[in-house]
Formats: sequence, C-alpha cells, structure tokens
Amino acid sequence: MATILVVAGERSLRDQLHSILSSLGHEVLLAQSSIEGLELFRQRKPRFTLLDFQPPDMNGLDVLRQIRQLFPQAAVIMLDGGVPGDVKLQAWQLGAVDFMKKDLPLKVLSNAIGRALLRPPRMTDVSQGAMATAEPSASKPGAE
Repeated sequence: MATILVVAGERSLRDQLHSILSSLGHEVLLAQSSIEGLELFRQRKPRFTLLDFQPPDMNGLDVLRQIRQLFPQAAVIMLDGGVPGDVKLQAWQLGAVDFMKKDLPLKVLSNAIGRALLRPPRMTDVSQGAMATAEPSASKPGAE
C-alpha cells in the first residue's frame, strides 16, 4: 500500500488515524508537530500527507508551503476542524488535494485516501502564489 504521514497535534486524532490506516495496510508515520512532520517528510517522502490546519508550532498553510517547496507534486489532504472558507481556498491554491473533517467515519476517510492515491499530482507555483492547475472537483472549497 502507501506510506502516509499524519501531522496533527491531537494525540487521539493521530492514534485513531494510525489505527485506521494501518488496518488498511498502509505504513503510517506520525508527527505531533510541524517541525517533526517536515523532518519526516524530508526523510521518508510519503505517498501523501494528512495535515492538520492547526498543528502545534506552525500554521498548517506554512507547512503546506514548505512541503510544496520540497516536493511540488506531493499529495496533501488537509484535516479541518472548522477553518474559514478563505483559509481552505488558500490551501487549495497551494495544492491541497482534498479536505476532511477530523471526525469523519472510516468509510469517508477510506474514500478520501483512495481518491488521493488515484489522483495525478497537482502542480503548483508556490513561489509566485499562483492558482493551482487542477480539474474542478467536488472536494474543492465552496463546492460543499
């Protein structure tokens, strides 16, 4: 299966995602902070990353920017605990491939992971702040 990095400050969320994703056959890397997550990303180059919008020690959008600078095609699913639409739009522009509520059921999580694994990499131009080039998707912010 895939190597998945989970970057979230909430231990219960990390543990739950680890349990679910491991049971689906994925290798799961856990980071409780942005710095730890970026280091694991550099070392292991996961197939995709589940990234909290509000991890400890750094803004989730800043982490997403750094991931994009390290590997522009990286698939990143943002974990949403209730952020405003304009913040989601910024994440979309930076190349986030999907958004998930933190308390979603297993079926929804599995579907989001499946979409991320099947989706071709999104190219973004972080240095210019340009819009990501991607096909319209039901997961795009504002399409909810």
